[in-house]
Amino acid sequence: MVKTASTSVERRAIDALRAAFDQEMSNHTNPVVFRKQLAGKEVELRLDDLNQTVKSEIVKLRDSSEKLEGLIMKQMLDVMAKSVPKGQFDGPMGDLGKDMLNDALAGDLTRSRKGGLADLVFKQFSESILTQQLVKKEQGTTP
Repeated sequence: MVKTASTSVERRAIDALRAAFDQEMSNHTNPVVFRKQLAGKEVELRLDDLNQTVKSEIVKLRDSSEKLEGLIMKQMLDVMAKSVPKGQFDGPMGDLGKDMLNDALAGDLTRSRKGGLADLVFKQFSESILTQQLVKKEQGTTP
């Protein structure tokens, strides 16, 4: 029987780690979320090794990474929209509509892409968080 995540934070942490490290976690009861070489040996960090605070940090990091990519995408779409010639639908309401469309497109592009800026930022910073937890685990301190 596969263990299911008990809280929404835990579920979102699993989703975030799955996206970043491209692991198939659903086949494990206590999935490995991070592996690293420490002092010449490979050490694993499992989902149950992470406390609720760390899981929350990972979820917040994932959300922030996606927001950052969304903002950059929106800026890019706004600049591209300025290069389009003015038409019959231009004016205050047309500008509002274009702005809303660019917001929606930026959000969709951010969520639908794998390997984008959000994934790179998340992977870089989550690796730092998880390495700290791995070191604490190896030193015998509870993460």
